[in-house]
Amino acid sequence: MVRAGNHDSRLDAKKEGARLKAERAIGNFLVVAVRSSEPAEAVVAPDETVTSETVQGQEDPPTVTETESPDPASVVATAETQTPSAKDKPAEVPAKASAKAQMVAAFEAMANQPMAPHPPGFRAAQIALDYIGVKYRWGGMSVEKGMDCSGFVKTVYALCGINLPRTSAEQYHRGKPVKSDELAVGDMVFFGTKKRVNHVGIYIGDGKIIHAPRSKKTIRISSMQEGYLRKKFMGARRLLLGE
Repeated sequence: MVRAGNHDSRLDAKKEGARLKAERAIGNFLVVAVRSSEPAEAVVAPDETVTSETVQGQEDPPTVTETESPDPASVVATAETQTPSAKDKPAEVPAKASAKAQMVAAFEAMANQPMAPHPPGFRAAQIALDYIGVKYRWGGMSVEKGMDCSGFVKTVYALCGINLPRTSAEQYHRGKPVKSDELAVGDMVFFGTKKRVNHVGIYIGDGKIIHAPRSKKTIRISSMQEGYLRKKFMGARRLLLGE
C-alpha cells in the first residue's frame, strides 16, 4: 500500500485517485480520513455486471453516499506499488477527450452540485464514471461485450443495491419525478419521441449526463444541450432509499 499524499477534501483525494487510475499507474484505491473514525471508502472498478435480459421494443437512439463536508485530512492510498509517471492535465474536455480527462471533469462538475435527500444517486454517478469508454451494444449489459443505455443504468444502480427494470420505458416509472430545473447528481434523465421513452442517462451535474448513446459509440459524458438530448428530453426521476 502506498500513500499518495494529503488532500484538502475527499473530492480532491478521489480526483487524484481517478487520475492515477486512468493513467494506469494504480489499480483500485482507498480514500482514508486520517482524523476521522469513519471507515475508508473503497473505489473499485466493476468487472462483470448483472445478467442480461431480453429487450423488447428498445430503440437504438441516438449504496448510498452521505452528504459530507470536505474533510481537510483526506488521503489517497493505492492498492499497488507503482509510481505515477505523468502530471495532471487541465480539466477542459474537447469533443474527443480521453477517458481520464472526462473522469476528472466529471468529478469537478459534481463537486458543488445539489444532492437529493437520501441520495443513492450520487453514489451511482460516481460508479458510472468507471464505465466511460465501454462500447455500445443493443441489449447488452456486459463490460466486455458492451451495454445499451438502459442496461448501463440498470447495472450501475444494481451496484448501489437498487433493482431497476430492464428497459428505459419501464425505468421511467420508477422513483420520484423531478423538474428539469431541480436536477441533482444521480437523477435518471429520460428522452424519447412521440411520448415514448427510448433513452436514459444519469445526470452528473453542470447540465451533463453520462450515457450509452447508440451503435458505434461508447459510454460517454454529453451535454443535455446537444441536438437529440435537447429536443427529446421527456423528464427525470430520482431514486430514494428503499426503491
